[in-house]
Amino acid sequence: MNVILSTESVGVVVTSLPYNIGVDYHTYDDSLQRENYLRWIRDVCAAIRRILKLNGSFFLNIGTKPTIPSLPFEVALCLEIV
Repeated sequence: MNVILSTESVGVVVTSLPYNIGVDYHTYDDSLQRENYLRWIRDVCAAIRRILKLNGSFFLNIGTKPTIPSLPFEVALCLEIV
């Protein structure tokens, strides 16, 4: 069931999105091209921003692996525009 939340209706969002490090989720491709993954993260976070109250809090758990240590920083940079 899809639920549409009202704009600025949520006080806190805590999430741990897929890290794009090749984990087998069975229903999600966790090995997207880096630009596609960053675009997906921006889209998800833009949706979160829409529902988050102006004084709300957003906690995003970001992971990586030794072969791509810059990924969390790239995620943080791409979210500056959201």
